[in-house]
Amino acid sequence: MARRWKPKAAKGALILAGAWIVTGCMTTQQMAPPVSDVMSGIGLAPGITGQSLEQGRQIYLSQCGKCHSIEPVNRYSDRRWKEIMEEMAAESRLGDHQKTDVLAYILTARRFMEMTEDRESKPAIVEE
Repeated sequence: MARRWKPKAAKGALILAGAWIVTGCMTTQQMAPPVSDVMSGIGLAPGITGQSLEQGRQIYLSQCGKCHSIEPVNRYSDRRWKEIMEEMAAESRLGDHQKTDVLAYILTARRFMEMTEDRESKPAIVEE
């Protein structure tokens, strides 16, 4: 017996494939940029060092990636990331220091990405 073509099922499969391609093409550096001197200098909170940002990034990539795919740090607002961290830190049994490092990394990386995107999207000022 021949199978019938189901347009709705095919459309759904195409949408899922397209979403996978878009998110699947992002590199780790695009989703969670490495800590740089510029990023360390943003200073969102006192006591946050480049080392704590790097530790936060490593925890984010290793711990969060154990149970689900890594989300790009610029996907959610600061408020939403704080909510997510409360829930996920408890679920993954992160200590307070680890939770602080991860959240500091995410919020700092978001700000860094915003600064970088602003610079790249605006035309350079040329002095004559």
